[in-house]
Amino acid sequence: MIKVLIVGGGDGGVLREVLKHDEVETVTQVEIDEKVVEVCKKYFPTMACQYNHPKLRLHFQDGIEFVKNSKNMFDIIINDCTDRDLQDESSGSNPLFQLPYWKNLKQALRPGGIIIQQEESVFFHLDLIKKGFEMCRSLFPVVNYASAYIPSFCGGQGFRLCSSNPDVDFKEPIHKWSFEERKKRSLRYYNQNVHKAAFVLPEFADQALYPDDDFNKQ
Repeated sequence: MIKVLIVGGGDGGVLREVLKHDEVETVTQVEIDEKVVEVCKKYFPTMACQYNHPKLRLHFQDGIEFVKNSKNMFDIIINDCTDRDLQDESSGSNPLFQLPYWKNLKQALRPGGIIIQQEESVFFHLDLIKKGFEMCRSLFPVVNYASAYIPSFCGGQGFRLCSSNPDVDFKEPIHKWSFEERKKRSLRYYNQNVHKAAFVLPEFADQALYPDDDFNKQ
């Protein structure tokens, strides 16, 4: 069974989607601002709809400190934080994108675990994405980039995926759910073809992020 940690994510969207997977045993969520959860439960009830789920362990505290004190505890860690401040590296959620925090993330993983964090768009901040890749490649044997269509994010929303298991293939979906199974889980965006397409990059981005390997080769 799988133990998941969500850092941030007070709107409840990631929690809702994680709990659609039967293999998940527990979800620990660490949100720094209790008010975010309260407001989202009131105004976004279809998103913040799983805060009473028995698998949830909810903590209102600093995620950086929580991760620092977690050792070998989680199979999947999802960072769902606010975007970094491009003008001041010390402010806001910027420490969640920096090496000390990622070293602590690595030690919080169980063997073979994975980490997912939102990332910038390749169309606007490719240099930032490359820096993040270089940092994570110093820690993990597998580092990939995926993207998704999200209307409120001009240029699309990116994701950085890392694994301590060198044999992980993020491009290949583990589940190939049928149409009926997708309906049962109320999936409105995800399917196995969208999963595969998320890792297909424009050529300029492919060459920048995978200079030594044609990641998009067939």
